[in-house]
Amino acid sequence: MKKLVLLLFVVSFWSFTQTVQSQCKVLLESISGEYEGGCKKGKADGAGVAKGVDSYNGNFKKGFPDGQGTYTWANGDVFVGEFKKGKKEGAGELSIKEKDTVVKGFWKDDEYIGKDKFTYKIIYKSPFIISARFGRQVGNDEITFVFLKGGKVSDVSGFSLAPIEGSHGNIISNSRSKNVKSVAYPYRATASFQGNKLEFIINQPGSWKIEISLK
Repeated sequence: MKKLVLLLFVVSFWSFTQTVQSQCKVLLESISGEYEGGCKKGKADGAGVAKGVDSYNGNFKKGFPDGQGTYTWANGDVFVGEFKKGKKEGAGELSIKEKDTVVKGFWKDDEYIGKDKFTYKIIYKSPFIISARFGRQVGNDEITFVFLKGGKVSDVSGFSLAPIEGSHGNIISNSRSKNVKSVAYPYRATASFQGNKLEFIINQPGSWKIEISLK
């Protein structure tokens, strides 16, 4: 009798667990087929394994891969590292099967930004440079320099750019900006203008704007 009761309890608990798991949603479509793991308020939360077109084994939060985990694509590529809201975010290692290569470094918003954690860094700026503001958007790999004096766009004389790491193509100058084409990242360089110098490094590809305010 005791064995029968125990067996019924085990079966009931298993059925309850399966029901809970089936009701626990994974919100990243590519791995939303099957799920086993932690659940909170009907969404995958905590350690778990999800399988769909691709598969993921690691930590979840509010239905998305979040924290440390391993994501495996259908083509055999594998990423081991940190996630945030379903995207690669932080340190990690990407193994690309077709090319038989491994990429190590840091990711931000699902994009590789290089071997360093920061997307950009100011290494040196002359005293007459009040500030240098960096902005990025998705687009061609280029850098546009804009100079401000008294809060207004101003032209500068003697502009030049000396790469220390990476490379660039043509520089198109006009009275409002200096546009540097075909930048190869990571890109470290020293910009010189009117006796001032700004040394910087940019790790993440894209279309960057550097707004420099001068005294």
